[in-house]
Amino acid sequence: MKLKHTLFGLACLIFHSASFAQRNRYEVVLIDSILVESLEQIQITDFSPTKDRFLAYGTMTKKCMEVDRDGNIISEVDLTGEGPGHFGEGITQLGYFGDDIIINGPNVYFTYDENWNYKGRIVYTSGGAWLPLGMISGAPEVFIKGSIPQIVKPFDHTYFGSKKVSNNYFSTAKLIEIISKSNDEASYKIEYPKSSIYQSQTTFYNSHKAIISYNKSKNRLYLALPLEPVVYEYDVETFNRIESIPLNLVRFKEPQGIPFEDQHKNGRRGFGPTNQLNAVYAYTNSTIHKISSEGEVTIIEYQTGTEGNTGIKDIQEASQRAKKESETFTVFYKGMDKVAEVKKAYTRFVRIDEYHFLSHEINTEEELDYSKFYIYELKKVN
Repeated sequence: MKLKHTLFGLACLIFHSASFAQRNRYEVVLIDSILVESLEQIQITDFSPTKDRFLAYGTMTKKCMEVDRDGNIISEVDLTGEGPGHFGEGITQLGYFGDDIIINGPNVYFTYDENWNYKGRIVYTSGGAWLPLGMISGAPEVFIKGSIPQIVKPFDHTYFGSKKVSNNYFSTAKLIEIISKSNDEASYKIEYPKSSIYQSQTTFYNSHKAIISYNKSKNRLYLALPLEPVVYEYDVETFNRIESIPLNLVRFKEPQGIPFEDQHKNGRRGFGPTNQLNAVYAYTNSTIHKISSEGEVTIIEYQTGTEGNTGIKDIQEASQRAKKESETFTVFYKGMDKVAEVKKAYTRFVRIDEYHFLSHEINTEEELDYSKFYIYELKKVN
C-alpha cells in the first residue's frame, strides 16, 4: 500500500470544542488509499488483522475475493448458482469466521476454509433475504466461545412490518440471537433495557432492531437501539450489561411512533400491511445507523432527521423535507468521552483496528476500471 501524497495530500477533518479537555482532542485524517482494478464496483466487507487482508464482493458479478493492502486480488471465487457451498442468486453478508470465511444467504450461513473450500452450512429460521445486485450490509458479527465461532444476529420482531405485536411485547422480547454450528437451534439473549422508550405500552416504534458491534480486543458486545442516544456494553460470556454510554449527539431528538393498534392500518399498496407512517418516521426521526467498536474507540454513524417533530403524514413530503434538513454525522467516542465529530458518512466503512478504518468511494457519474477506498486514522492532536 503506497501513500498517494501527490493525489490526495493529507486531508483531515478536525473536530474540536471548547467544552472538551485538551487531552481529548482528536482529528480524523485521510492517510492512504487503495485502488482495486475492476470493471464493477467492489465492496470491501471485512478485514483480518492476522492475515492482513480484506474480504471483498463484486456488486454485479457477486464474486467473492480477498484483497491485500496494495489492492491486489489474492483469490477470487464464483459461488453463485446451485450446488454445495453455492448461495444461489444473492447474499447479504460476507465476513471472516475465525480462521475461516462465512457467507450469509437467505436463511442459511455457508462456511468455507481460508482457501474457499466449502465446509458446511448453518440454517436459521428467523427470516432472511438477499439482494439481486448492489452492495450488501457488510460482515456478520462473530465471536469465538470455547473455540467455536458464534454468530450474533439482531432480531427483527415484526419481520419488516408483516407481523403485528402486542403492546407489552417488548417487555420480554430479546434483542439478539446467537447462532452456532454446534447447536441446532439459536439462543436468544438480552432484553430491551427497562428505561428504554421501546418499553412503552402505548407507542410502537418500527425501528426497533438492535445495531451491534463485537469488540475483538475487549471481547465485548456493543449494542445500540436506533432511536436512542445510548450505547450498551455487554459481556459475551454471560450477556450481562457492563456499561451504558450516554451519547452527546447533535440534533438527536425524541422519536415519533404510532399507537400499537395502528400497526396494520394505513398500509401502502404493494408494501405489505405495515402502516405507512413507519416509512414517514424513517425519514423524520433521528436514527443511529451503525456502530463499530474496537479497543477503546467506538464509532457511531447517525442521521438527525427533520427539524422538530412535524405533522408530516405523506412519504414523499417526508423524503423531500429530509433531503433539505436531515444531516449525517459520524461521532467517535473513546471510552465515555466524545473525542471527534464529523458531519459526513464514511460510506460502508470497515474497521481495520482501534484507530484506523476504511471507507468506499462511490462513483455514479462515470464508468471506471477500478474501485477506490480510503484509509482514515483517528489521530490525537498534539
